[in-house]
Amino acid sequence: MADLTYKTFFRYIFISFASVLSFSCIKKETGFPQRHGNTVELRKAAVAPIVHKKYFQQERELFGYNPQYEPNIVTFDPDNVPYVRTPRGTVMTLTNDNWIEYDFKTSVSNALSDWGGAFFTGPFSSEHIVFDNDGDAYMTMKLDPAKTNSRAILLHSKDKCRSWTVYVLPYSHRGAGLEHQDMHNDIAHPPVLSILPGDRLSQKLVLIFPEKTKEGTLLLKKKITVTEHSFSGGPVMHSGGPNHIFTKGPSTFVVWASSKKEGGKAGTAQYIARIDRNTMRITEKKYLAHNGFFDPDNHNLPAITMDSEGIIHVVLGSHHEPFQYMRSLLPRSISAFTKPETVGFEKRKMGEGNYTYVGLVCDAGDNLHVAARWAGLGYKMRLTYLRKKKVCHGKTTATWLSLLKKNTVCGTINLMSTATVSCFSITGITDSITVQKDGVPTQNVTLKKNLNSPVTLTNGRMAGAGVKCKITTPAFLFQQTAGIPGGLP
Repeated sequence: MADLTYKTFFRYIFISFASVLSFSCIKKETGFPQRHGNTVELRKAAVAPIVHKKYFQQERELFGYNPQYEPNIVTFDPDNVPYVRTPRGTVMTLTNDNWIEYDFKTSVSNALSDWGGAFFTGPFSSEHIVFDNDGDAYMTMKLDPAKTNSRAILLHSKDKCRSWTVYVLPYSHRGAGLEHQDMHNDIAHPPVLSILPGDRLSQKLVLIFPEKTKEGTLLLKKKITVTEHSFSGGPVMHSGGPNHIFTKGPSTFVVWASSKKEGGKAGTAQYIARIDRNTMRITEKKYLAHNGFFDPDNHNLPAITMDSEGIIHVVLGSHHEPFQYMRSLLPRSISAFTKPETVGFEKRKMGEGNYTYVGLVCDAGDNLHVAARWAGLGYKMRLTYLRKKKVCHGKTTATWLSLLKKNTVCGTINLMSTATVSCFSITGITDSITVQKDGVPTQNVTLKKNLNSPVTLTNGRMAGAGVKCKITTPAFLFQQTAGIPGGLP
């Protein structure tokens, strides 16, 4: 009971923090207090790290956090309108600056006369609402969770969550999850479904590829078994709710944690596969790495995303151990990956807490963002945020103008004469700029943390096309920027 209470509390904190951030994104005004209609929802800015204080001072007391929506996963439709699913069986959305609710339980009751009205909700349920390019909405539900013959269903709405069509999913006693929106995945099709069929002893991972007919209904005929030994699958809110499925063009990539002890190694083996949507065949499976210690652990679920260049990024999940990060060497290919690199802080000693429950997304600038639980510096549970700046893949060529506009650290820039550039480094990370003549370094400028002043690079007497400025990436990739009381050490 204590463990369940903690996880419920942690998810509340995660949702509250995410909701505050998403709330600020959808508001047009920037001042405080912020309100919808006549109700003040946020009295003052919430600045990370958010630290609860004694006498039960939490978000509501510290920032006047008084949301008129249900704090939960926020999803945006193609028109950038927010939607939030509630445990009451409704969907909330913002209309004319006010939050309104649409019931979805009635649609389920009308479709399934034998349904008793109960459904699975809370920390381990998949409550994403996913929109495709047509504006159609999708979500899953697990019905009658206390019964041995519980079912999972897919709901499909063509009118912005006002009404729903219900599809009973095959052999889905344990529920189902959806590939949800990321910056660079394709949402022209209905989202891919992930299922762990059978009872808790079954570890088969099955993907279902819904197809939309001309009439707008769905067909659920295309499915494929990925592996017989998987902890990943179904609703993955257990580990931060990341995508373990990612679709781009004709390819769907899936990552999973093996439930089987493999290779004589301690920890959890983690894999990736590519599925050709046209042939519905797995074209390749690849072992990535082990993470964690001891026996395979269902906390160690990996997360996947992709950047605008098609490079696949994977964070290997852990249970009180550092996450590990890998990326593909070729776009949209799983043939080769970088070696695992540690994300965030290493453990200082055995028995100390560390990272668990990974969440991962990629933004429009190809920067990676991770949210996780962190219990380092003593065994105290904190919500933490880590980020990784865009990484050079050896093919990008930029100009000074694009460098200044995009604030990118990638690429090779021709230096024909003296040039000045403002470089902004992430707190705690040291970057460097090196001037080269025909590949030989001639000048090095180190950018220390929090540098906001211009850096002047000059080629002196070396004018010519052979003089280039190369910006090198940091030694480590992810920097933790929230979750440590008092900031970074």
